[in-house]
Formats: sequence, C-alpha cells, structure tokens
Amino acid sequence: MRWTLYLNVWEIAAGELTSTDAYASESPFPLEDGSRDGESLRFRASPGDVVTLELVKTTPAAELCGVRLTIRRMGD
Repeated sequence: MRWTLYLNVWEIAAGELTSTDAYASESPFPLEDGSRDGESLRFRASPGDVVTLELVKTTPAAELCGVRLTIRRMGD
C-alpha cells in the first residue's frame, strides 16, 4: 500500500507499506518514517487549507488498512 500526505495539492510526505513489514495494530507505522524527514510533517496550515491522506492499494494482498491520524495545532 502506498500512502501520500498532501497539504492542499502539494505532496509533503509519502511511503510504501508491504505485507512483510513489521507493522500491525500493536506496532503501527509512524508517518514520519516515510520518504521525507520528520520535519516535513511539521507544516504551517491556514484556515481553508486541506490536509489529505491518500492510501492506494498496490497489491492484491492489501486488504485492510487502519489509520489513526491526528492533526494538532501548534503554538505560533
């Protein structure tokens, strides 16, 4: 499964998960381990901006995917 995180139309992080990865409900994959450093997941958004997490099935084995996405407002 390929995942991509967007701010409006701009890709800010992406990665790939496979059935051989060690991730599961008990040990979920942290998005900051994706294709870019963790700092890319700290971004400034304005009212009206859209944050999108796209999940794309890349193999027939990718049947289930759970997501826990939290967006926090950081101090100015």
